[in-house]
Amino acid sequence: MDDPLRLAEATDTSTSRTRSFGGCGTCRARHIKCDETRPTCTTCEVYNLVCDGYHRRIFFDEEDDGKARYRQVLFTDEEREQMNGLMTKEVPFRRAIAVLTGIENECEAAESSAEIDIFRGPFGAFKLVTKELADQEVIHIPRTTSPFPDFANPESFQLPDWLETSSLFADYETQVSPMESPGPAQDYQLAAHRQGTDANSILNLSDTSILQDASLLLKHYANNYIPSLTPFRHTKTPWHILFLPNAKNTLASIAIGEQVDAANLTIFFGTLSISAQNLHHHTSGQKWSTHANDLKERAQENARIVLNHALDRPKRFKYKSIIMAMLTMAQTSMTDGSWDQIDHYLLEAEKIIRLRGLPKPSKSRKLRLLHHCYSYMRIFHESVSFSSTRLNLQRTIRDAVEKSGVIVRGTDPSSFRLIPWEDLDEKFREIKTREQGENDLLLAGPGKWPATMYPEIFGVPETWLNLLSQVIRLANEKETAESADEPTLSLKDFLRRAKALETYILRWEYSNNLVTTSSGLQIMEVDWIMLETMQSALHHALAIYFYRRIHDVDPVVLQPKVQKVKEYLFACKQICESGGGFLDGWMWPAFIAGCEALDPTLQEAFTAWFEFSSRHTKKGH
Repeated sequence: MDDPLRLAEATDTSTSRTRSFGGCGTCRARHIKCDETRPTCTTCEVYNLVCDGYHRRIFFDEEDDGKARYRQVLFTDEEREQMNGLMTKEVPFRRAIAVLTGIENECEAAESSAEIDIFRGPFGAFKLVTKELADQEVIHIPRTTSPFPDFANPESFQLPDWLETSSLFADYETQVSPMESPGPAQDYQLAAHRQGTDANSILNLSDTSILQDASLLLKHYANNYIPSLTPFRHTKTPWHILFLPNAKNTLASIAIGEQVDAANLTIFFGTLSISAQNLHHHTSGQKWSTHANDLKERAQENARIVLNHALDRPKRFKYKSIIMAMLTMAQTSMTDGSWDQIDHYLLEAEKIIRLRGLPKPSKSRKLRLLHHCYSYMRIFHESVSFSSTRLNLQRTIRDAVEKSGVIVRGTDPSSFRLIPWEDLDEKFREIKTREQGENDLLLAGPGKWPATMYPEIFGVPETWLNLLSQVIRLANEKETAESADEPTLSLKDFLRRAKALETYILRWEYSNNLVTTSSGLQIMEVDWIMLETMQSALHHALAIYFYRRIHDVDPVVLQPKVQKVKEYLFACKQICESGGGFLDGWMWPAFIAGCEALDPTLQEAFTAWFEFSSRHTKKGH
C-alpha cells in the first residue's frame, strides 16, 4: 500500500511548473510553452507556424483589481548589448568619475538663472522645472509610448519629453551632492597628543566635511588608482587586502565617534590625499588639489607621532599599521613629486622593518605582502633618485640596527652595497631558503625563491628586480671608489662583476609562468599581451641603465635599445586606449630610455607618450 504522504509529494511535484514571460507572441497567444530561441522559436518551426517574435509589453494599471501583474523585459538581448556598447564607447568605465566631476564643475560654474543642459555620453545634467507640492499634479504616462531609441545611433539616445517637466524630482535640489566642494582646512579639527603624552590622535567630529568626501575619494582610489599599481585584475592585491580595508574601517570608526590611533589616521588621510591628488589631474579647477594638500598635512602630522613612538616598549602601534602608514606617506609624496620626503619615509620604514619586522621568526602572508611592496618601491626609487641626504639617513639606520644588537639570519646589508659572489650564473641557480628569501629585504643576494610575491603583485619576476639591485650596488661601489682614497673594490673585481652582470642581463628572458602564483591563486583575467610588453620594455631599459651607470657609454651606442623601448611604449599606448588600463610599471622604462634619446623625433615621441600617460594613468605623476 502506498504511503499517502509520498503520494501527496508526487502530486505536488507533478503539478508544479515554472512560469516564463519571455516567450514569443505566437506561443503566448496559443498558451503553450516557448523555448525562447531567437530570432524565431523552435516550437513555431516544429508546428510550421509564423513566429510573432519577441515584443516589448508595458502594463498600465488603471485600477486595483487584485490580480497579479508581471514585469516584462523592455529590450531584447541584442538591444541591451548595443546600449552597453554605446555607453562604454562614449565613456570608458575608468573615466566615469572624471566625466561626472566635469559635469559637476560645469554646473557649479553656471549662473543660477542660466539654463543647464549638459550631456557627456550617457551622463547628463539639466535643470528641472519643478512645481509646488501643493499642486499634487499627477503625471499621466500615455498608453502610446514614443518609439524606443536605436542604441546603435547615439543621436536617438535622448530623454523623453515628459521627464523634463516632471515633479517626481521636486526635492532633488535639497539633497547633498557627493561631489560637493570640500571645506577649508580649518574645518578639520585635529588635536594630537605630542611626544611625551599618549600617542593616539583625537579627531574632533564637530563637522562632517571629512565624511562627505571620504566615500567618494575611497571609491575613486579603489576604481581608478589601484588598477595602475598592478597588471592583475583580482582582488587579492595588498591594496585590496590591507590598505583599502584599513581606510574603510577608520572611516567607520570616525563615523561612530570612536578614537582612532595616529597610525590608522595616517593611512586614512594619506589614502584620501592620494585619491584627491589623482582626481585633480582628471578634472579642472584647484579644489581637489587644495583638498589633497590639506589631507596630506593631516597625514604628516599623524606620521610624526607614529615615528616618534614606532619603537616604544610597550608597543604603541601595530607593526603592520606602522609599515602601511610609511608606505602610504611615501606614495603620497610620489603623487606630488616630493622626492626628499620619499627618501625620508622609505628609510624610516626600512629602519622599522629591520628592527621589528625581520626579527619575527614567522612572517604571515600579509606581512610578506607589505615587505614586498616596500622592497619594490625602494629599489625603483633608489635607481632614479640621487639625493645627498640619503647617505646620512642610511648611516642613521645602520647605526640604529647595530646598536640594537638584533641579529637576523639571511638578512642583507642595510645599504645598497655588494655582497661576495663568484659565479653569477651559479648563484642565480641556487634556491634560497625561507629565511634568505624573507630576510633579504633589498635583494642583495642572487638566487631563486619559489615563494616570492613580486610576479603575483606586480607581474615582474624577482630575477629582474635582483639584477636591477645588483646594478645599483655595483654603481654605488664605483662611485665610492671614485670619491675615496682607497677603493673598497679592486679594478679586477669590478670588471669581473660588470662582465657577469652584462652577460646575464643581455641573455635574460622573462618568465611567462605567472598563472599559478606562490599562494595558489589562479589569475584568470591577465592581459598577457600587456604583461609581456611591459616586461620587454623593462628588459631593454635595464640594459640601458646598466651601460650608462656602470660603463658610462656614449648614448649614441644605446639608440637602438632606446628605439625598442619606444616601440613597446607605443604598443602599450594602444592597449591602454583599447581599455587595458595604464600601469605604473611602464613609467620606469619610459624615464630611463627617454633620458637617453638623442634624435629630436625620438625625443618628441617620448614627450608625446608622457603627455598621453599623464592623461590616462590613474596616478598624478
